[in-house]
Amino acid sequence: MSNIEQKIIYALDENDYYIGEHICQKFPDTGEWLYINRYTEIVPPESKDGFVLKFNKDIQQWIYIQSYVGKSIYNKQNYQESMICQTIGLPDGYTDIAPIDNKPCIWNETLQQWEVDIVTYKQQKLQEVSEKFNIALVNGHFYSQTLQIEIDCRRSNTKNDLQNVENIIVFLSATSGQGLDVYRGYTNPETGETQYAYNVTLQQLEQLRLEMIQYGLRLYNRKWQLEDAIANAQSQSELDAISIDFNNL
Repeated sequence: MSNIEQKIIYALDENDYYIGEHICQKFPDTGEWLYINRYTEIVPPESKDGFVLKFNKDIQQWIYIQSYVGKSIYNKQNYQESMICQTIGLPDGYTDIAPIDNKPCIWNETLQQWEVDIVTYKQQKLQEVSEKFNIALVNGHFYSQTLQIEIDCRRSNTKNDLQNVENIIVFLSATSGQGLDVYRGYTNPETGETQYAYNVTLQQLEQLRLEMIQYGLRLYNRKWQLEDAIANAQSQSELDAISIDFNNL
């Protein structure tokens, strides 16, 4: 039995992408080669990371095509929607450019890049103001110049420290009381340490009431200032520069 003559050819898929080597055989009786449907005999160049090889039949040359297989890609119409690409080319309406971190984005087709959606970004900032303001109302505390300690100034459905002080004032006034032996102040949630003021007079409680009212006004003023700053901002950098906090009022 005679040996069958063989040679290496290079298989292509239906889109002319390189599949791999193929052993082609020649029939000894006819001298004809048994070729596959899609192939070239031109040796492909070395592979490159992130690219696949495609054979250009018009110029009879191999070309490198960037591959997106396995990469994260992002929906240009919805920056929050992403997926792992399963195709060599990008699907229509997707990009491999990641949106801007922690910012609402819109895709600029002309510039081929993401841009911050200023309208949505403002809405997010305003929502942050509202959330942190409510936290400050529920967990508010400040340093009282009158009592020389940190005191709670909370306001919620179950706690209202200003109302508690007002009720104590009404009670002491109605009963000719002179004051409190102990006023319990702020408790540090990390250490559990509570601050106390001793022998607090009715006059001091009245001053404390005013301090609490002033603190509440400072909270609201801070909220309104932040809301105005956000509404008047014209760019991402201006919005980025707005620090939303209700500390040290």
